[in-house]
Amino acid sequence: MDIRATLLEEHSKIQMLKIVKYIGDRQDRFDELFNLMLTGEYRVIQRAAWAVHHAAEAQPQLTKPHLKTMVKNLADTKLLDAVKRNTLRILAAIDLPKSLQGIMAEHGFRMLDDPKEPVAVRMFAMTVLYNICQEEPELAPELIAMLEDHLPHGSAGLKARGKKILVELRKMSAG
Repeated sequence: MDIRATLLEEHSKIQMLKIVKYIGDRQDRFDELFNLMLTGEYRVIQRAAWAVHHAAEAQPQLTKPHLKTMVKNLADTKLLDAVKRNTLRILAAIDLPKSLQGIMAEHGFRMLDDPKEPVAVRMFAMTVLYNICQEEPELAPELIAMLEDHLPHGSAGLKARGKKILVELRKMSAG
């Protein structure tokens, strides 16, 4: 299968799942899809990001060689929303190596604090930050302060997730 050509054929869940099935547990095929997410034209990047997320959900071990690139990629302020959203969704579902937690926390706080970021990006950034706080509890007060600052003006989704995370962070800080 030519993954790039398949991505361009149509934008549908069926097409995306066809690509995910083709990738299976093959690292070389995942690597090819991942590289398409990083380079190329808008449509290919956007569709590849969606497929990368689903392939990573099915076979999380395939992301391991790319974690450092994923985190570093989030520094790009011109990164497509689809790439940010799907990258953060992947990072929210895994145990991030300690070596990447510091830089990821910086990116996460920047994205969560930016009201221009799409709600989904901010929500996944919040979840990644919460996960980092599980291992680095000294970051919890900063996340608590940011959530308390943003929740009154946030969307319904941001408020709902933020309230749940605040409850857990406060338990962590109290215990």
